[in-house]
Amino acid sequence: MLTREHSIAQALEHLCHRIRFQEPLAFHTTLGVGGPANVLIEASTVEQIRQAVAVCEDASVPYFLLGGGSNVIFADAGFRGVVIRNLADAFEILDELPQMPPPAASGHDTRFSPPPLDVALPCPEDDADAPAVLVRVASGARLMPLMKHLFQQGITGLEWFAGIPATVGGAVFMNLHGGPQFFGDLVHRALLYRHGRFKFVDREYFRFGYDWSVLHDTREIVLEVDLRLRRGDVARARRFVKAWAAYKSNQPQRSAGCIFQNLSPEQQRRLDLPTTSVGYVIDQVLGLKGRQIGGARIAPTHAAFIENLGQATAADVLALIETVQQAARERLGIELPLEVELVGFEGK
Repeated sequence: MLTREHSIAQALEHLCHRIRFQEPLAFHTTLGVGGPANVLIEASTVEQIRQAVAVCEDASVPYFLLGGGSNVIFADAGFRGVVIRNLADAFEILDELPQMPPPAASGHDTRFSPPPLDVALPCPEDDADAPAVLVRVASGARLMPLMKHLFQQGITGLEWFAGIPATVGGAVFMNLHGGPQFFGDLVHRALLYRHGRFKFVDREYFRFGYDWSVLHDTREIVLEVDLRLRRGDVARARRFVKAWAAYKSNQPQRSAGCIFQNLSPEQQRRLDLPTTSVGYVIDQVLGLKGRQIGGARIAPTHAAFIENLGQATAADVLALIETVQQAARERLGIELPLEVELVGFEGK
């Protein structure tokens, strides 16, 4: 490990309750691949995150803020710097806002086909008369535990994100989508941090798109997010969450999530496909479902996912990604953008 990282490790030790050296990142991601981080620390409060980022920036040491470990693939070479595991999960209910207008729609297609469920799908009209409520959430809060805690307070709105192992900060960064719902549509404002400066921003600042926010360019750190939710029908929300989780049970757990973005409606029309689902394309059009390289496999249960069979390397996963992208390029004339972030891959 570099000497400068030894020195900042000493500065970080009094901030964070756990610090590790040469820690395999495979232990901290849902896909289970990735080499070691020179330094890995765990930050349990917003202030610990801010101070850890400040220490790294002051020392000009690369850092990466890691949430739930989904939607990210670390290279086998690991990360030459400091990985900050974001465990800050505090939340508070700020205020009820019955007169608050709903946020404008994201303006992007949902690329979603309604699934066959035995319960009604939630829609904006369901709780239209319920009071809106602002909930301030630390960026490391996991969505499923947060949703369950909010149910206990009579608050709904996160149901479409049930079963996704993401944090609030990661959901903002990626503009996470669950079914037709984009996380950005729930954001009211947020507290960001970079280079010693705090910044309060509203939803429009993020310029949310499909699997994208402006944070991809600015690399600002999300510390807290104010979410616009509802005091809705919790019993109905719980019924939907149960049905939605059962519907998604075919999605492999040892994966990074859906690897590629779904097709755009324009691509769907041009190729005369019945759906925008990238899983359908990989399976029914390209015939690659079940393709295996090393310990990585395109999941037989859902071709939009690449699963780790137990001994996969990041190189195996990348080879499968490139196989699918090349087939789509050559046979369909389309590019398949990634929905996951590649970290530490040379030239990627």
